[in-house]
Amino acid sequence: MSQPLVLRVHQGGLWWHWQWSGTTRDAPSEYEPMVPAEDVDEAGRRIVNVLRTDGTAGAEQ
Repeated sequence: MSQPLVLRVHQGGLWWHWQWSGTTRDAPSEYEPMVPAEDVDEAGRRIVNVLRTDGTAGAEQ
């Protein structure tokens, strides 16, 4: 399983963005702001929750 992430400008600074497929096969990708680039711990927590496959999304580790 994979989920592309990119750094893009948002609100005047660099933010991590989820990159999602467009609504059709030919549509451009869509980008959803996640957290500011410097908030690496929170970005990691969110990535783990999205990619987790063991049914414990949102659970503390």
